[in-house]
Amino acid sequence: MDVLNGEPVIELSGDEFLPVEGKTFIQQVEEFFQKQGGVAHSAFGDVILDKKGIRNDFHHGMSLIKRASFAAVKDVLECGIIILQLDYYHTNNKKQMTGMIAAPIKISDERYVCVVEVIANTNKQRLYLHEAFLIKNLQEIVATSPVHDNNIITSRQPQGENLFEDAASNSVHGSETTSPHPQGEIAKVLQNYVSANKNILNDKIRLYDQENGTELARFVAFLERGKVYEGNESRFFRIGKTGELLQKYGMKGDITIGSSPFNERHSKDGHDLSIEDWISIARNINHPIAISKYTKRKMSYRIYVSARINGSAACVGTDVHSLGKNIEVTNISTVFWRDMEKAGQGEFEKLLYPET
Repeated sequence: MDVLNGEPVIELSGDEFLPVEGKTFIQQVEEFFQKQGGVAHSAFGDVILDKKGIRNDFHHGMSLIKRASFAAVKDVLECGIIILQLDYYHTNNKKQMTGMIAAPIKISDERYVCVVEVIANTNKQRLYLHEAFLIKNLQEIVATSPVHDNNIITSRQPQGENLFEDAASNSVHGSETTSPHPQGEIAKVLQNYVSANKNILNDKIRLYDQENGTELARFVAFLERGKVYEGNESRFFRIGKTGELLQKYGMKGDITIGSSPFNERHSKDGHDLSIEDWISIARNINHPIAISKYTKRKMSYRIYVSARINGSAACVGTDVHSLGKNIEVTNISTVFWRDMEKAGQGEFEKLLYPET
């Protein structure tokens, strides 16, 4: 899972746990967790979701976003990835066994990384606390700054406030109160995890480019800049070369991509593909599950790539262009998702591979 660019494990409205007459916030969340079974089956094993964990989490600081994100805790624990292994660390000035799991979530129209910290004692594991971080802030910081302890903005703070000076001191509703508490350790762990994995990914991309004569590193940099070209750089990126199978059915030369697939009106899903999705497409495009001829245009094809493990295939629309002097390229013009069983069965498509 890519915690920055992956699909959200849950989408929330932002109106979760609004004030209800006769019920405290903690009571609302406790009832919600009870309906979910009171336990999450995580990579650390079963994690208890109960009043004790809710109360502790609540008293570490609260905000409207954090309030809503309580509804994501179970999904994050069950679908997320470990960013800090369960081990003994100094927590609240004493040595305790804790670990952290993170996953992308969506609240209203904003994307966050939600981190849930688990505490283990007496053969039990339970919710300790959680926090939500705006992905757009995290992406900008990781892309432009070295790792620091205090430069990630949490959901509880206006941009520019020091992470260690928690401004949240008011209750969400009712008579319950929360006290300010630094969340810097969670932020530091998350940023270090993302930065380390970004460096590993960049190293792999550079090696792939060296071995294949591609420009994936330049393409990824373009995506990280928000799909903005830099100076006079080429408007097309070479992300691969057509292999024997693609050449057999009429595709030729380098595989390139320009700005067309990122146009929301032109490309059904290409405008919001993650970097992880694009890398997966580039590395798997010569190993498709299906190829079809797009009959509405000459020399146009649909290549179905198994790029997501969610029952869908990435349908990559390509056009073969002549650049003169007998040089031809296969350019990606559109990308959208389609159910695996419907690969090659779209309107105006003639299935070429697998041959029947």
